[in-house]
Amino acid sequence: MIFSEPATNAIFRHSNGFPRLINTICENALLSGYARRATVIPAEVVEEVAHDLRLGVVVTRGEKKNGTSQADKEQEKGELLRAVKTFLELHDYLQEMNPQKAKKQLRYPAGHTEHEPHI
Repeated sequence: MIFSEPATNAIFRHSNGFPRLINTICENALLSGYARRATVIPAEVVEEVAHDLRLGVVVTRGEKKNGTSQADKEQEKGELLRAVKTFLELHDYLQEMNPQKAKKQLRYPAGHTEHEPHI
């Protein structure tokens, strides 16, 4: 089982059963779970993903997109910082996985070394 039962319920609740949205939520939840080294994706991860994707935000036709309040701007700034932090943590984790393996996979033209640029 990859997703816990509460996580599966949260996925359905946030996606309303739309397949593409299910895929988007699951993909992001799997990435987040991988970064956290979770063996089973809990509902909290799905809720965070749904929040990051702004699935609970509804804009009515009468609202102006540019007419956001200072509180809304601060909330968006906090969300953006949290997303950047998550991506940086994932990047660091992936770099720690095996940095030497990535180096060994690079192939250099004959007569060139890794310190010598080639064009």
